[in-house]
Amino acid sequence: MAKGLETRERIIYEARKLFAEKGFNGTTTAEIAKQVGVTDAALYKHFKGKQDLFIVCILPVIEAGLESTMPEVENAKDLKSLIRIMMRNRINMIYENLDSFNILYSESLHQPKLAEMFMERFFLTRLEKVRQKMIEFVESGEIASIPSRLILGLGMTSAIWAILNGLKYYQEQPNNLALIPNPSLEQLTEELTDFVLYGIAGKK
Repeated sequence: MAKGLETRERIIYEARKLFAEKGFNGTTTAEIAKQVGVTDAALYKHFKGKQDLFIVCILPVIEAGLESTMPEVENAKDLKSLIRIMMRNRINMIYENLDSFNILYSESLHQPKLAEMFMERFFLTRLEKVRQKMIEFVESGEIASIPSRLILGLGMTSAIWAILNGLKYYQEQPNNLALIPNPSLEQLTEELTDFVLYGIAGKK
């Protein structure tokens, strides 16, 4: 591995650890550079700044999570199977990277570039296979129309992110555990699948 590429990989490795430990705001480029053993100037040869570095840290994780479910999406036999696949993928991906998603959501409020990347690169442009599958279900009469990309992509992801954060909070508050259920990820997948399909009325 070339020295420049090796340095870049070390920066990403140490930055990912610090972002997870201290969050985006609590981490500085100086800290990252110190952990790697390079100067700030050397770090900026590889990355424009902290936000650019964070995007590079989180991008492969989320892209891999989204891509991993595409074969299942293409083979979904009916609408419920498709929704279950999407719910399981989003729940597992967010649960395993909750700190990173927390940073993404909080920083997207203040960073237009991050918000644009979050919307377009991660979710809206990666739904074409899902939409194609739903077109099949429209043509077969299983559903009347296709939900918007905003709901399919960002809406579902945001709802799951909020639910998992709520569960994490209550799990850290022993006196409050009895106030809400504490489902497994599989139970949560099934509950959200049914909710998306049937709504509050629960007609199956």
